[in-house]
Amino acid sequence: MRLYGRKRIDTDFAGPLLRIEIAMQTISSSFSTSLFSVLVLSIAVVGAPLFVGSTAPMGTTLWCIVLAGGLAFGDVAALRRSQRVWIWLVVAVVAAYSAVVFAQLLPPSRTGLPAHPIWAEASALLGRPLSPAVSVLRDQSLFAVASPLAALLSGLLGYVIGADRVRANRIFQVVAWSGAALALFAIVSFVINPVKLFWWDKVAYVGVLTTPFVNRNAAALYYGVCSVVGALLFWQMVRPRLPAGPLTPSGLIQSLLRLLHFQGLVRAAPPLLCLSAVLLTASRAGTVLALAGQVLAFTLYFWRDLPRRVGPAAALVLGGLLAVIVLQTLGGSAGTRFNEHGLVDEGRMDTYRSTVRMISDYPWLGVGLGGFPFAFPAYRTGSVWGVWDRAHNVLLEIAAEGGLPLAGVVVLAWFLVLLLLVNGVRRRRRDTMYPVAALSLTAMALVHATIDFSLQIPGFAIPTMAVIGIGAAQSFATRAPDGEIWAAGIKTPKTG
Repeated sequence: MRLYGRKRIDTDFAGPLLRIEIAMQTISSSFSTSLFSVLVLSIAVVGAPLFVGSTAPMGTTLWCIVLAGGLAFGDVAALRRSQRVWIWLVVAVVAAYSAVVFAQLLPPSRTGLPAHPIWAEASALLGRPLSPAVSVLRDQSLFAVASPLAALLSGLLGYVIGADRVRANRIFQVVAWSGAALALFAIVSFVINPVKLFWWDKVAYVGVLTTPFVNRNAAALYYGVCSVVGALLFWQMVRPRLPAGPLTPSGLIQSLLRLLHFQGLVRAAPPLLCLSAVLLTASRAGTVLALAGQVLAFTLYFWRDLPRRVGPAAALVLGGLLAVIVLQTLGGSAGTRFNEHGLVDEGRMDTYRSTVRMISDYPWLGVGLGGFPFAFPAYRTGSVWGVWDRAHNVLLEIAAEGGLPLAGVVVLAWFLVLLLLVNGVRRRRRDTMYPVAALSLTAMALVHATIDFSLQIPGFAIPTMAVIGIGAAQSFATRAPDGEIWAAGIKTPKTG
């Protein structure tokens, strides 16, 4: 006889009965909570890009409410103690943003902080007194904080859901297939009418694919993220079919040739469709990072299977050469733009210098969250032309709008996340796909954040942060007690 809970079960029937009972308990206890959270995150991952990136304040606020609702039903109790500690990292970032928002919303007389000089200048010009504020624009901080809050909520909800490998796989499938469906729609609509964004006439980037975003860089990086997730799901199917021994190019090709059937082609469709959409955006940074993300993800996923010593380095070199060939032969307009403008536009470098001067004038609390477009004209130089409502560097913009302390908290948080993901890739032997995807996407997003603002677009940040959160949750080693095994997230007695 064996004790299980409050019941005694005959050992001859313990295995099947325990499995049925545990499965029923899992379904009944998690259907109304965790399954609802999975549904909410899936809706956000699919829906956020569709609303033209959800950059409008109403759309961003809506996703904050939706994600907060999903998080309220999340099964936080299922997290282990070591996993729960990392939730405090998100709490710290939210607390830092909250402190900055409150300081910028309150009157300077109540905080003792100096008012922005623009209010005194405006009072002198208008000839009447104005109530001063710390920020260059009154109350804008309350609306601007919605975008980083939506990204944090998505990452935290992905973290809570990602503790269960089955639910983690569902979100990965949603990211890959929703990206593929949107890429197919974008490609078809681009071929039919390249001057339309859905049913609106394009005002910029006419002749290149941007759907569902206005900016081609955001579109390229979004499809690049979906292609990496889809490729890892495909490699997960390929890995068991590889020949024994170290992974070689011939063995990989033989395994791929065996997958030339309906199921194999269907599984290969998401990354291929998404990469095709990336190439049609003509985005230099987006295309390079999408191809580099594929190479990095492949190398990290198969690094234990590659020949020792030179295997990972050879994979990076060969993958890099293949990426260059793809860029030169299929890159089209992206390759032409590299030849004409190089890697970084001169206007960006001048904007960075102007933003640094802004930071030096307001180092502690910035000019106010969301205030960059209104403060930047006083700092821009004559060489910067066009409309610049973003710093095109997320960290510089955070420091300019919220101050250096807030930027320091954000940098520290990302550094700790990178350490967790690297440790997950190094230690995990099962489900390595999740930390590999998260680490690859983090590298892509952070590198792109140094030259553009995709992370500030909820339509890109929400699905990306969801994958990063899942990868972080799966970066902890799962070791079962003696006599037990873990399968599909359900603990069952070991049989025979």
